Amino acid sequence: MNPRRLSVSILLFVCLAVSTALAQTSTGALTGTVTDANGALVPAATVQATGVATGRIFKTESTDAGIYLLPTLPVGKYTLSVEKQGFKTNVLTGIDVFVALT
Repeated sequence: MNPRRLSVSILLFVCLAVSTALAQTSTGALTGTVTDANGALVPAATVQATGVATGRIFKTESTDAGIYLLPTLPVGKYTLSVEKQGFKTNVLTGIDVFVALT
């Protein structure tokens, strides 16, 4: 069986930066859509972001609409992989996550 190819789009990789008199958040987020080679949405795909400097792993699963969200990633560079049975794994490297500046 020839596995189909997954496609991943990253829609936004800047998250909420909360700035108050008492605290600041230094995290960002990664969100996007998982589709197949024909553009069909892929639900229940495993999406994993791995911090390049730390090796720390963050995982989520795409929704029925193919959307994924990793909401509280520490600022830094990441490798993103997307897997689902019957598909080839797709890996994106060099993804920078920033804090939104207010």
